[in-house]
Amino acid sequence: MNGDLLRTLEGPENCLKPKLIQASREGHCVIFYENGFFCTFSVNGKLQATMETEDNIRAIQLSRDGQYLLTGGDNGVVKVWQVSDLKQLFYNDFNRWHHEYQTRY
Repeated sequence: MNGDLLRTLEGPENCLKPKLIQASREGHCVIFYENGFFCTFSVNGKLQATMETEDNIRAIQLSRDGQYLLTGGDNGVVKVWQVSDLKQLFYNDFNRWHHEYQTRY
């Protein structure tokens, strides 16, 4: 290894400080920035999609095939996204589940 820079990922101007990063086996990359933006990049480093979220995301995980993204944050909601266009596919509100559990039992 010689430490040569192979590629940089250039996000939008307002995306300066990455907070969480996930990369797939195929080389696709998802980055969550401190300002609440998600960006997805192709294997060639091209910006594919961006999305802003209101939640303070604490964890992200790509699926094994790199097509889905799981996110969780301070609001207690877990969401599943399609990586190619950052379309939300599913969400589960654990706050609601916890409240229902508390009132039933």
